[in-house]
Amino acid sequence: MQLRYSEGSIEDLEEIKTYLQEKAGAEIALKVIREIRRVIKDIIVPNPNIGSQVELDIEKELRLFTAGKYPNYNIYYSVENDLVVIRILHGKRNIKSLLSAEKR
Repeated sequence: MQLRYSEGSIEDLEEIKTYLQEKAGAEIALKVIREIRRVIKDIIVPNPNIGSQVELDIEKELRLFTAGKYPNYNIYYSVENDLVVIRILHGKRNIKSLLSAEKR
């Protein structure tokens, strides 16, 4: 199983990094990004069914797992032939509306 990142998840990582650099500094931003990537690589990839299933009215079956030391960030991913990280969002953001907007 290969790990892939969607365009949206790559943009999410950049947005998280930029936001945290402005609010908390570069060191904190890098810690959070490293932890998110560590959780994906070391926890989700070897155990793809670990995340909770997310019930949305979309064609993809999504799973959700929190970002380790930073549980305010949610990692949304799908498991088919590959593990695809779909989005990485703060818990207060609305995944359903964001995924709907991507389809347009």
